[in-house]
Amino acid sequence: MDPTRFNTSHQIRSMQVGCESLLEDEENQVRGFTYIFDEKDVGLAILTLWSPSDVAKVFSCCEKSIPMRHKEIHIVNLPTALHAIFEFAKTLLSDKIKNRFQIHSDEAKLRKSVPVRILPKEYGGTIPMAEMI
Repeated sequence: MDPTRFNTSHQIRSMQVGCESLLEDEENQVRGFTYIFDEKDVGLAILTLWSPSDVAKVFSCCEKSIPMRHKEIHIVNLPTALHAIFEFAKTLLSDKIKNRFQIHSDEAKLRKSVPVRILPKEYGGTIPMAEMI
């Protein structure tokens, strides 16, 4: 999201609507979710929008308030400067969720952890991302 046009409330609401939509499918409720967050284009402008309090609230909500099964969480292309912020953010989570995070320096390393059949074409899979959404 463009940080010059959208604030954290917009970003949170966008995530919430996405989660609610995904939960309408019973198969998603049963199987759970594998997340892939590509941080390649995350810049300082986006990060400065989020206070530690905002991060804590979002993590708490995602873990405790939304009835989703978080199976795997993959972070790809995390800039070196953001590793410390990421490690701080993880302290706000339960050990159960913390252990589900994996950091991959690039898409090739991601493909070693995630079956290619579930990856979008843009990450070496076979299905275009637009068809997955």
